[in-house]
Amino acid sequence: MSTLKALQSHHATLPVQVLPSLTSLRVFAALAVAVHHTRAAWAHTATVDFMGQIGWLGVSVFFILSGFILMWGYDPAMADRQFILRRMIRIYPLHILCLMFSLMCFAVLGTPLAGYVGTPYGTIANFLLLHDWLPGHPEVRQAWNGVSWTLSCELFFYLCAPFVFRRMLRQQTIVPYFYRVCAAWACLMAFCIVAALHHMDAELDFIAFNPVPQFLGFLLGACGAQLLRQGWRFNSCSLSLALMFVPLMLYCQFVPEASGIRYGAVMIELITPGVLLLILSIAQLDISGQVSWMQARVLVFLGESSYALYMTHALFLGAFTIIRNRVFPISNGSPLWGEVMTVLYLVCVLLISAVTHMWVEQPIRLYLLTRFGVRRPRQS
Repeated sequence: MSTLKALQSHHATLPVQVLPSLTSLRVFAALAVAVHHTRAAWAHTATVDFMGQIGWLGVSVFFILSGFILMWGYDPAMADRQFILRRMIRIYPLHILCLMFSLMCFAVLGTPLAGYVGTPYGTIANFLLLHDWLPGHPEVRQAWNGVSWTLSCELFFYLCAPFVFRRMLRQQTIVPYFYRVCAAWACLMAFCIVAALHHMDAELDFIAFNPVPQFLGFLLGACGAQLLRQGWRFNSCSLSLALMFVPLMLYCQFVPEASGIRYGAVMIELITPGVLLLILSIAQLDISGQVSWMQARVLVFLGESSYALYMTHALFLGAFTIIRNRVFPISNGSPLWGEVMTVLYLVCVLLISAVTHMWVEQPIRLYLLTRFGVRRPRQS
């Protein structure tokens, strides 16, 4: 126990260096998800359509990045209750506002803007952010504002994080622990391949959506933060991108979307090593003091607004499509018009997210942090 306390004391005294490039990365992940959802609204050119096919994997980037960022800034001196409360204040208010907006629109329009029609019990689970914890129920996990299933995953991560982070701090070196997590990923990857070959749809759906298997990505991100703190270096963004996209493109080439047997769980595990190394490479740029285009103020601000973008983009897409069809009806089958609509839609989403972040999300968060007496995390 004394060793753990010494390690915690040492960790608590380390400055939490701000990593603006990782903040910027969040907006690209959110925009990728937004492009993915436009595929249901209008046609795209072949290139943008392929980007949309894989764009939903931005969610996996969020999960791994979440583990990295939380471990990077973790303060062992903060009580578990305060840690979890702080994270809840981060995600819960905007979730509730979006859920209420979706329910009000359903009452007026008779159709949900961004997900399934929720069941009564499913809606209660949605309110409590427990709706993704029920395996095999897409009409529950993706009801109303369908993207909120990822917040249910994040809640699971937050509840587990203090216990896991303390375990990591017990390690004199994180490398053996990291290797064990990598071995677990390799086993999960192998299972996904076997399950895909045998069309085990229920099992693969569980891996793709449930917070338990998704927690592995969070763990890898947390291990990555400790690797950097303990001196490990990886400085190749180009190699990271190759590890992300080459296996994914090969899989998509050999298993076309039209075949109906392309599995999201396989795609998630394929990109996981590349995403982790990309996060470490980008973080290393900031740690070493190198200047990069990802540190631009506008990108960092958009990254700070990315949670608002993620939470509002699907709801706005539903409203945008209804308004467009009534005011300016065009053929949904025209790829050229589709890309014009995509650009217009993304510009609007960025503006909405910026306004929501500044005038709704931040004020509510600051009020609640003050109201509940949650102290600020360590700063550099």
